[in-house]
Amino acid sequence: QYDVGVFTEFIQRIVSPNVKVIPRPCGGVAQLKKNSPALLRDLEHVRQGRPVDKVLVVRDWRGPDLNSGEEQLRERIAGKHFQFPRGIQFCCVRQEMEAWLLADENAINSVARDRGGRNVSRVQGEIEKIGNPKQMFLGLLSRAGLPYTPEVCRQIAGRCDLSLLKQRCPSFRSFEQKVIDC
Repeated sequence: QYDVGVFTEFIQRIVSPNVKVIPRPCGGVAQLKKNSPALLRDLEHVRQGRPVDKVLVVRDWRGPDLNSGEEQLRERIAGKHFQFPRGIQFCCVRQEMEAWLLADENAINSVARDRGGRNVSRVQGEIEKIGNPKQMFLGLLSRAGLPYTPEVCRQIAGRCDLSLLKQRCPSFRSFEQKVIDC
């Protein structure tokens, strides 16, 4: 549920606030691998019996090469045909979605100010090389006086500077391109 709000927010900011995002949370990578064909079949009928225009399948990836993670997702549906007019894109997020939220302390501080919290300092270094970004993000939220909720994560995503995010998180650049291409 945390990822749904964040990805929806980013997709709408990249494409249009009016785009309708129909999320299908999987419950983790194992469930995504197991259920991806069924989830895709569901999306072929979700709009009054018609398919969605395009699908973006997103997963966390800790490996060094995003392409190999995306290839693993493609292999799960090899030989199956789907009716999406604009196709299916696969995208891996380096580490976890929370890494992206760590990239812009101004977005966190803006949400914290609105909620009576405190400012936090910028996370230094290469964000996507942090071993456990979720733990670091939880610590940052705690220092800012913010709860870790889907709504807080969505609000932070809504205030992130996308240019800064692309600069600090290479996998976000890939995500943005796949949203546009999809």
